[in-house]
Amino acid sequence: MGTGPEAEENFITHVLIPLAKKFPDLKLVVPHVTLRSTAESILQCNEKFGSKIHMELTAHHLFFDLEKNPEKGFLKVFPHIRSSEDRDYLQSLLVQIGKNPYLYLMYGSDHAPHPKVLKEKAYATAPGGISSLANSIQIILTIAEKQGCDIDQMRSFFL
Repeated sequence: MGTGPEAEENFITHVLIPLAKKFPDLKLVVPHVTLRSTAESILQCNEKFGSKIHMELTAHHLFFDLEKNPEKGFLKVFPHIRSSEDRDYLQSLLVQIGKNPYLYLMYGSDHAPHPKVLKEKAYATAPGGISSLANSIQIILTIAEKQGCDIDQMRSFFL
């Protein structure tokens, strides 16, 4: 399916929505959600069909954006880093934890501890993944705090 925005959109249109329609009590995790349109479609499926589709969010997709961090080898991940608009929308979802009955979020990582020398290569030749395990929880909690979340609200995200 690829790693560009069209891959997420194709998955939603051709796989997720038909599954949610066919199996109204569907429970599923969509890993590495990076696009606003994907998150909105998942929320709509949950509301319209009674699904319980969880969105997995990663620290790097909540923190970085394509405009400030153009394609650099150390940020090569799959799916790719997206726009600030997509990032800001995903951040705004954190505030809805425990408040929106159709929102199911969970923590995810793209931890891939490649040697620094490999991640410093040009984007096209650098390996995918990011070394983030040691600090991803702190990054997400800092973002959540800036969005107005409290620590109790974030517990379900990490469980």
